[in-house]
Amino acid sequence: FPPKPLSRAAVHHIISRHCKTVRPSSFIEAGCAVCGYLVPLKQLTLLEKYEGSL
Repeated sequence: FPPKPLSRAAVHHIISRHCKTVRPSSFIEAGCAVCGYLVPLKQLTLLEKYEGSL
C-alpha cells in the first residue's frame, strides 16, 4: 500500500472512454418523427434510411 500509479496506457484508456461518454452527441436529444417523444439522437434513424411506412 499505496497502489502503484497507473500506466500511461491505462490513463489514456480511462480518459478516452470518459471523453467519448460526455461528448455532446452522446446526450443530445431530438424528436421522433412518429410519436414526437424526445429520444437520444444516436437512437434515431434518418427518415431517408427508414424502409417502413409512417
